[in-house]
Amino acid sequence: MHFESETERRGKLKTDTLGEYHFADTFDAINFVAGQIRGSHSKTTYKHLASGAGIKSPATVSRLASGETKYPRFSTIFGTASALGLELVLTTRRPK
Repeated sequence: MHFESETERRGKLKTDTLGEYHFADTFDAINFVAGQIRGSHSKTTYKHLASGAGIKSPATVSRLASGETKYPRFSTIFGTASALGLELVLTTRRPK
């Protein structure tokens, strides 16, 4: 059973497209990917995710999943998301 996190809820509220999440806050995007790592851990190992993400150490994935790493490199987030089968997109928005 999957319980929706507050981060997932906020991401879903900003889109009308099923299966999409929109995050205006970098912290929410990082937390979302970390939650996806934790959710997939029963299906795959940190070593497998690190390899798929092009990350040298599985400990990097572990620290991301645990929340120990607060501000990871973009390459870590994008690579890990890709290894999880997710697509991350950065877009620009108009200044307020």
